[in-house]
Amino acid sequence: MKTSREDLNDVNKRSKNVITVVGCGRRGLTTACILAEAGFNVICLDVNQYVVERIQKAIVPFDEPELKEILPKIVKAKLLRATSNFEDAIPYSDTIFVMVPAILDERGRPDYSLLERACRNIGLILHPGTLIIVGSPLSPGTTESLLKETLETASGLKAGKDFGLAYSPAWILRGATINELKENPIVLGAIDEDSYRRAEEILTTFS
Repeated sequence: MKTSREDLNDVNKRSKNVITVVGCGRRGLTTACILAEAGFNVICLDVNQYVVERIQKAIVPFDEPELKEILPKIVKAKLLRATSNFEDAIPYSDTIFVMVPAILDERGRPDYSLLERACRNIGLILHPGTLIIVGSPLSPGTTESLLKETLETASGLKAGKDFGLAYSPAWILRGATINELKENPIVLGAIDEDSYRRAEEILTTFS
């Protein structure tokens, strides 16, 4: 289901829109908290059960002072919850932020296997109309080549036709995560105009 512009502009209606954040490390959880604070209904999806359990208890699983103040409020308001099960989140999502990090192999080259696996799991239960925003910093062309192909193969759907696909890398500094994401200029690319417009409308709620 596509998120309507009316619902995005009306803070009281944003909770009708379900946003799943896949990968809830520092970058992912910060994004999730900002979205929930803006009024969206947010699901944190992470395969690490420890991370999920901490978030469910409104405990930040790493040292980040700003998040420690925000997380308890949005969990109490039932604007954010966490799960490790893709089937508990992806089928119900209007928008999906993919925040799974790339890791470096022993030669210092980027290894996208975790990110590719996450996209495959998303694709298997992806429904038409969903917008996917890749927020992990990646090498140029990775979203449109590797991730787009993985999502399309797993889902049987076409990016730009059946689902939206955009790329907006989130660059943050330890200890200043909220301010970084809220104040930094938005860097955004998308596979088509509709994906760009929809992603931009969501990202502008950060400020």
